[in-house]
Amino acid sequence: MFKKKSFTLEFDNRNQSQNRIIEVKSGKVQQMSVKVVRRKSTGKILFVEAREDFIDFVFSFLTFPLGGVLHVFQGFSSLSCIDNLYRSMTKLSSDTYLISQFVKEKLSKPLIAAQFELSNQILPIGAASLPAYYYHSYLFKSGSFADLTTTTTRKHCEYFRESFVPLNLVDPKFSASKSSNSGEFAKGPSVYMVTDDLVVSPISSFTAMSHLNSSNVPLLDVEEKFVRIGLKEVEFTTP
Repeated sequence: MFKKKSFTLEFDNRNQSQNRIIEVKSGKVQQMSVKVVRRKSTGKILFVEAREDFIDFVFSFLTFPLGGVLHVFQGFSSLSCIDNLYRSMTKLSSDTYLISQFVKEKLSKPLIAAQFELSNQILPIGAASLPAYYYHSYLFKSGSFADLTTTTTRKHCEYFRESFVPLNLVDPKFSASKSSNSGEFAKGPSVYMVTDDLVVSPISSFTAMSHLNSSNVPLLDVEEKFVRIGLKEVEFTTP
């Protein structure tokens, strides 16, 4: 997650600096703020402290289709066999070797399942939409029996008193019991610890100190920075 083997954040004496991560055009500017805890002597990120919005973002990784992730990274995920599979598929002619161009697009740019997307998703991975559902009610021509079915079309069948009433489907992430301070997956208000290998846990002084001790990092060798995370840049500010 934080590229602990090959990447460290270089903080200087300026209040702000920018590091380019990915070039993607987007009309929306979504950002999150986290506190980065790093080792001063090596520049290694030890963990971050974050609230529900960042935890939602991390949990949303579990909903991403693999092909959608590879599309964002243009076929370079650092997993050579998966990269080879993706790029070989995109090079195949949809007329000669694949069923259709539609199938090729479904494999190369699959969407997140409906109702699993985040409302403030930073990464440009689209989500599938649910079809419109209707209550279809009607009377048989004999007039002796009324029927009620669910359908995704509004095709009339020439029954008596035939009607189509649209259904409003409830997103399970937005239940009536959900707190206004909660995220879409994580409850709030809470503060979490996320390590560089994506272990997520509620944070406390004990868990933070335990993680530092297990990493053999002395407290004097630790510093904190607030980080603004967006699609294109990271902005560092002094606490």
